Amino acid sequence: HVSIHSIGLALYGVSRMMIYGAYFTNIGKRFGYANYGTLTGLGLLVSGIASLLQYPLIALATRDESSLTIAFRVNIACAVVAAATLPYSIWLGIRERRSNTVG
Repeated sequence: HVSIHSIGLALYGVSRMMIYGAYFTNIGKRFGYANYGTLTGLGLLVSGIASLLQYPLIALATRDESSLTIAFRVNIACAVVAAATLPYSIWLGIRERRSNTVG
């Protein structure tokens, strides 16, 4: 019998492949392949550096002193950062729709 953890692990693996596939495809589609290696490498470097923020954020959120309040503030800060990307996402979606209907 397959446990729910095995299913979750399989779905996680598939989702990671899809994310990387979409990332590399999008870089090539957006900017071409003249500087493909530099752009993908730079993107992965920025992503890796940004992912290092998770350790201080976890440490901050799990401190003993009123951890619910601190965890709430950490979650709000992460939500604000995520929401800050929405205008770009909306602009890009509109731009792609216009370019698909023109051509």
